[in-house]
Amino acid sequence: LRASLGERTVAATLPSGDRDSIVARLSAIAGVIGIRLDADRLAGLAPARRAPFLAGRSLLRFLIGQLMPGAQIELAGARCPDCGGHHGAPVVRGAPVVAGLAHSAGIVVAAVAPDNAVTRVGVDVEADRPAPADLVTLIGGPAETALRRWTRIEAVVKADGRGLRIDPS
Repeated sequence: LRASLGERTVAATLPSGDRDSIVARLSAIAGVIGIRLDADRLAGLAPARRAPFLAGRSLLRFLIGQLMPGAQIELAGARCPDCGGHHGAPVVRGAPVVAGLAHSAGIVVAAVAPDNAVTRVGVDVEADRPAPADLVTLIGGPAETALRRWTRIEAVVKADGRGLRIDPS
């Protein structure tokens, strides 16, 4: 993981090994970056998902710091109302903001806005690649533009607050 936050760059090797050592190392990395997060949740992610997770949280912290300097925040993930899993929108405690976050194939995008200006933020990102056939079938239209259209749809349903619990087509 390498994150550049303005003047500050943080680099760390993401850990592997037993769960306790992973949790301890990830907590230390989060502390250096300047965020408090659920390290146990992070340790439960597949190793390939840890770097984008941390990069996204780091980016959110940076953006919140730009919007609300000095805010002491905690980032958590909302629980899915359907399955109870940790894959909901980021929840920011300690600053009056709403946040959105997405990552795909090493690309991370985040947005933050004051909660007195908007009620939700929705963002999405997809790597530039051909759209899978099932996605083209789901949303229709030309295959060449399916992934771009899907990215827009997913950002809207995230901003709506229901995410993929609704039919996106």
